[in-house]
Amino acid sequence: PAGLFPCHLNRDGIMDLFVLSGRDAPTLLLGNSSGSWEEVAQDSVVRKSFLKGASPSRLGLSKKANSKTDEILICGKGFVRSVIWDSNDFKVTDQFNSSDQGGDLSIPQWLDTDGDGKKELFAFHSEGYWERLTESNTRGGTKTGAQGSMNKPIRSFVLKSGKRETLASMGSSGFQLLSQSLPSDLSVKVEARHLTDLPGIRYSGIDWGDFNGDQQADLVCLDGRRNLLEFLSFDSESQELSSVLHFRTFEKNMHYQGKKGGAYEPREGLVIDLDGDRLDDLVFLVHDRLLCYYQVGGKGK
Repeated sequence: PAGLFPCHLNRDGIMDLFVLSGRDAPTLLLGNSSGSWEEVAQDSVVRKSFLKGASPSRLGLSKKANSKTDEILICGKGFVRSVIWDSNDFKVTDQFNSSDQGGDLSIPQWLDTDGDGKKELFAFHSEGYWERLTESNTRGGTKTGAQGSMNKPIRSFVLKSGKRETLASMGSSGFQLLSQSLPSDLSVKVEARHLTDLPGIRYSGIDWGDFNGDQQADLVCLDGRRNLLEFLSFDSESQELSSVLHFRTFEKNMHYQGKKGGAYEPREGLVIDLDGDRLDDLVFLVHDRLLCYYQVGGKGK
């Protein structure tokens, strides 16, 4: 497995999961209230063709108002297709085109840059620019941002301020903000720092969630080389982070003769609600397995 992609495909309110492969079609797992999954769409044409070899950067989500399901955005060469889960299979609902049909698109994101209440679909073009795509059979889009202005983005987020939305594009060595105009310059203010006292530990990943039911964001930090998780809690009065729990994610199996995986294990993780109890759970990609930690006894959001 090469990555994980969480989404809501059906209307049960439980998180579903794509387990992505670098070469093959992904495995689609529908979640249920017991915290387990059911593999579906083994014979789906969309899964075997459009989604074959898909990486997280080629996928995106779109949710219509009052809908409990997500539309999946799939990037291809010169286009982005939108699909939904319907009658136990995928159904293509729309296609959005680039002005350059020969370029690869990635990081699809719906965005309202001018505050008119209408969102438009943007994607990053392999020639080094963001493009606002056109819908259906119309060919051509509008380039946004300087060509070659940054490294290829890995992830993107939409930042909201009132009616204005800004696209934060995160690359391997920097980030870029795209909007109609920024009212003021950005500045950085350090709210808290933390230096782990665990010997030999260096974080390779970090995420946040509410892991103790206090309705405040906690941090979960991962050292992939040491296979260790450390949980940090933030004290709003002292403005300090403190370590509350740490443990190794798995014991090494001395009898395991298969491939050992990459240098970092777990190599990817998500903070999501796996069983619909409105509590933040953890799921990790370790070697060829999914490793799940369910939060119990807490108060849901």
